[in-house]
Amino acid sequence: MNGKVSEKIQRWLLFGALFSVLPFVASWVLWKGQHSGKPFHLYFLWERGELLIASAGFAADAVGECISTDRRYLAARLWAGGICIVLLFIEAVWFAALQATPGAYDLRWITGGSVGMFLVTLVASGICKFIAAQADEPEGELTS
Repeated sequence: MNGKVSEKIQRWLLFGALFSVLPFVASWVLWKGQHSGKPFHLYFLWERGELLIASAGFAADAVGECISTDRRYLAARLWAGGICIVLLFIEAVWFAALQATPGAYDLRWITGGSVGMFLVTLVASGICKFIAAQADEPEGELTS
């Protein structure tokens, strides 16, 4: 991986991935301040599927990066972009179902599933970003 590709991926991880969870960290800090001494459960942060919104945003952004008129890495772009579209659809439908039927699902299931979807989407989006960054390099500068 050359320096420009590495820089793009690092920038995406910092400003995309890390900063996307910052509101949840702030919520946790505020919750701990208001409920000192009470046990904290992760599902307090995502009981309504909020993490699915962040995941869907990653998937949509990654698909946008994968779409290009450049034909290099076309098969990889189609696979990676297609996976992100499927994840985006699942996350959108799941979030809509949670909003339409509040309290109908176990909070642990929502949290576990949301975290799982977030991690899978993060990996799939990272692959899309990597492929797009490699394809954006001039042909003579590609390195492995």
